[in-house]
Amino acid sequence: MLAACGVPKTDYEALQKENRELQKAIDQANDQMQQLQTQLYAAQQGLVAIPALEQRAQELQRLLTEKEAELDAVQARFDKFKAERRDAMIGREYPSLRLEDGREFRNARITRVADGELSIRHADGFIKVALAKSSEALRWQACFEPAEEAADARRRMLAEASRLNSQLDRARQTTTDNQNVVREQKATAAELRRTITAQRAALNQAHSALAAQNPGALRGAHWNSARPEDSGLINVFSERRAVFGINELDSLAAAIKANLRRLRELDPGADAP
Repeated sequence: MLAACGVPKTDYEALQKENRELQKAIDQANDQMQQLQTQLYAAQQGLVAIPALEQRAQELQRLLTEKEAELDAVQARFDKFKAERRDAMIGREYPSLRLEDGREFRNARITRVADGELSIRHADGFIKVALAKSSEALRWQACFEPAEEAADARRRMLAEASRLNSQLDRARQTTTDNQNVVREQKATAAELRRTITAQRAALNQAHSALAAQNPGALRGAHWNSARPEDSGLINVFSERRAVFGINELDSLAAAIKANLRRLRELDPGADAP
């Protein structure tokens, strides 16, 4: 049969092998396609569920916010009630006041109730005592509960820590801002120095060109190549020359002086380049 179709056996076997490899590749591609379709379906199902989950999360967040607001309102009412009870204790007098540790004070008068402490003036002097160690009757009058008092102390501590952290953050930010300003000023000053150096070079070059064109007119005129803007030819009336091009020197010198003023404003103690 191979001879009848005119195809050599070796070529036919090679074609068969190639065909088998192609079929294998197709089968693998089909498997991958099925896997992708399964993943796509799962992803689509997940996308369908996402809005419902987001809505549920929003509802829970709203309920949580409402409950937190209710709790804050209840806590505020209780704090007000407790503060009123403790304010009412101030000025209260006791012919004899006995504390939990057995100490007893005659003619005692409560002068202050704050930060979990009682301030008491008595016949023999003045003391401060923690509400937790006062007496059951005084704790009842002050609406004192150890757990609540510990929670209040913790809240005060956290609030103070938060205040200090905010203050520290502001100080750090101020320091960072100041450092940034200093860096910017240094960068600007360095750029001004480079500009002044280039301007002085341009001024010296313009003077050289003018002197070459008018050697007789500029003979004897003072010129300071290190600081050409200070040269007598520019600043001293008696050394001025009525030559064409002197105004260009004046303009270049004025630009240098303006940049020098800016440099000294940024860095008063800096030496000009």
